[in-house]
Amino acid sequence: MSLHVKRLGEVSVIELAGSLDETFETAAFVEACARYTIVDFDGVRGVTSYGVKEWLTAIRQLPASTYVCFVRARPSVAMQFNLVVGFGGPGELLSLYAPFVCPSTGDEQHVLLDLRKDYSLIVSQALPEPECHPGERAEFDDIPETYFSYVVSRPPPNAPAVVSQVLDGASAPAKSPFSVDKDVFADVTALRLRGRLDKRARLKRVLEGLEGAALFLLDELEELETEAARQLAPLLASENVAVAFARVPHGLVTPLLEALPHARRKVLSVVVDVNDVEGTPCRVELSARDLASLAAGTVTSPTSGLPIACNEQALVAELEAVVGPAEEAFEAYLERRGGPPSRAESESGRLVAATAVQSGTRGYEILELVGSGGMADIFLAVQQGQEGFRKKVILKKIRSTYALNAEYLEMFLQEARIAARLAHPNIAQILDLGHRGDDYFIALEYVEGADLRKLLTAVRMLGDKVPLDIACLVGTSLAAALVCAHEARDDHGRPLQIVHRDVSPKNILVSKDGIAKLTDFGVASMARSFVVARPGVVKGTTAYMAPEQALGDEPLDPAADVFAAGIVLYECMTGIHPFRRATEEGTFTAILQHEPQSPRELRPEIPESLDRVVMLALEKTLDRRCRSARELGRMIEQCVGETGAPATATRLAEWVSGVLVRARAAGMEASPASRSGSASKSNPDAETKVLTTEQATGTLPSALGGDKS
Repeated sequence: MSLHVKRLGEVSVIELAGSLDETFETAAFVEACARYTIVDFDGVRGVTSYGVKEWLTAIRQLPASTYVCFVRARPSVAMQFNLVVGFGGPGELLSLYAPFVCPSTGDEQHVLLDLRKDYSLIVSQALPEPECHPGERAEFDDIPETYFSYVVSRPPPNAPAVVSQVLDGASAPAKSPFSVDKDVFADVTALRLRGRLDKRARLKRVLEGLEGAALFLLDELEELETEAARQLAPLLASENVAVAFARVPHGLVTPLLEALPHARRKVLSVVVDVNDVEGTPCRVELSARDLASLAAGTVTSPTSGLPIACNEQALVAELEAVVGPAEEAFEAYLERRGGPPSRAESESGRLVAATAVQSGTRGYEILELVGSGGMADIFLAVQQGQEGFRKKVILKKIRSTYALNAEYLEMFLQEARIAARLAHPNIAQILDLGHRGDDYFIALEYVEGADLRKLLTAVRMLGDKVPLDIACLVGTSLAAALVCAHEARDDHGRPLQIVHRDVSPKNILVSKDGIAKLTDFGVASMARSFVVARPGVVKGTTAYMAPEQALGDEPLDPAADVFAAGIVLYECMTGIHPFRRATEEGTFTAILQHEPQSPRELRPEIPESLDRVVMLALEKTLDRRCRSARELGRMIEQCVGETGAPATATRLAEWVSGVLVRARAAGMEASPASRSGSASKSNPDAETKVLTTEQATGTLPSALGGDKS
């Protein structure tokens, strides 16, 4: 079997040809995948049992952050989607050939169906019948219910715009023009290359006069053509200039070394996409010293603060042959200077220069970009009003690529609609919803403090425990916030039936005043929702999903939030997540099958009554679980007397302050930021996932509906 790869910006098009058999190169396929991957089956004419085994091995290795779709599946491949559980993995089938036969001659004819356009025709069995002879129509050469069983079992495909652009005939996604930014510091000249480095790019004038040390930063380079990169060869051969490359995207390492073999070991760092231990995708920059730490499992995600999953031995071996140590001049530059402004920093600067985002009569002065990732960019801003009124707020702006997707835009807007109805001291308040042109933003309450996830991480790193009275106060505060959401009513007194769906430590802010606040209703649902969850779609944070949520059961009821609150309380009391395993697959299995260890077994001073409350919240079956947040809060309050004097807001504030001070004194990289939640310098949406139920269950044991092989 042959494998041909075309890289078009963020999109990788993998063309397969021949027979899908034991010769299928699993490692090459996985390496060829990009953030957006299109697999073209047009050249595949047969599939063997060994080929299926190799294919399943490959498809299961794809990171959760990869969007993969399949196009032009011939009948022999299309049937594998029907027959083999998990053949499509987390991907979408976007087009396939339908087999027809001429009644008179028996000649076969394949008609390509684009599921983005023809899905309704398949569901209604109104297939177009091609003409095989004048006045004679070909007949469908299979049983429609069988041939299209996989297609109709799934929702209509929803390909990202960048993928549709490629499929619909564009030669490539829109790319930034090639440009170079220059920065000089001490003996180092740093050049940040941006956009597409192709044959049209001319580097002659850029390279003229370089001396001392030249550092090329490639983190914003979208594409690198071999011939264009060879313009740097004379510079590498020069004895007068020391040359190095830093922040090289992982996908550009191979073309860089093909063009410039002497660049090996002159690469100071590589930017790679990996997962943390919760399965949340993140992007990390790895230098030579980081590789040993990665192998030891001590590298943490810059977004979640959690350790990177330790399944990266192959990556370490690959990069050790490429990445070299930095000379003193380069290391000093990177530590002290960092490079010319990145695109995100430049964009932030343009926004700051604009200074005013208007919403009605209110204006917002943007102070700084404090978080970027997922669906939104997060800015610290000042709300301006009449007579010198000024108030710090957080502006959450949906990224333009997501704003073009109606479903994601509606999710973003619904966050504001839902949270605006909830007025409670334990819920972070939505202050405004507005837009500037096509840029939609939400203004949120500015909570100065730390989110619970960072506090728990700091406590663990300090070798400490959360005091039980503090854990109970967080638990009752969370329960009170959920009561407000679950029991909210509309203007006519009808229950809204709001379910948060993403209750987790990252979405619980603890202010410097000692108030715990639930935030981020971005994937919440309600009875009269503008966003209807599509069948087979799971929304939430993997490790905090209730069993019914992980299985994609809809609609969810408030008991799903109670289960997640139970996990949070368990983690606060013991410092351990009851279900988290080394892999996302293991975590899902634990949530669905495994009973958690009793909190008292991990921390004997926990009262039996409190232990029972937590275990009741973590019951897997709904009829045995604590069914309401109100009941959960009441039961926790009844246990408070057994943990000592009830904690107050002052006591919580003092504890938070103490943890932050000790964490900073210990020099912890993962120590909490002074501003938290929406203002945290972390990825605001990275852990929140929209998964298909096949992603959630497709790799679990067959008893749960997965595949054994």
